[in-house]
Amino acid sequence: MDDFDSFVRARTPALLRSAYLLTGDQHLAEDLVQSALARTHRSWGRLRATGNAEAYTRKTMYHLQVSWWRRSKVAESLSGETPE
Repeated sequence: MDDFDSFVRARTPALLRSAYLLTGDQHLAEDLVQSALARTHRSWGRLRATGNAEAYTRKTMYHLQVSWWRRSKVAESLSGETPE
């Protein structure tokens, strides 16, 4: 797992910049990178052999963000009356 630790240390700043472009918020970007790296870790054995770890992580960040955008939003509706 030293390879994964090295990958995370080396690529996190660049991943955070990309995540910020997707989210527009620093804290959401950090959460997005963390979620993507967790998924990358689960697939690390396969990714290490192919050398596509960063591409996989970036694609995962994109798909996670698109999923978040597509979630149905609960619309607030205000009635003209105040509750008793």
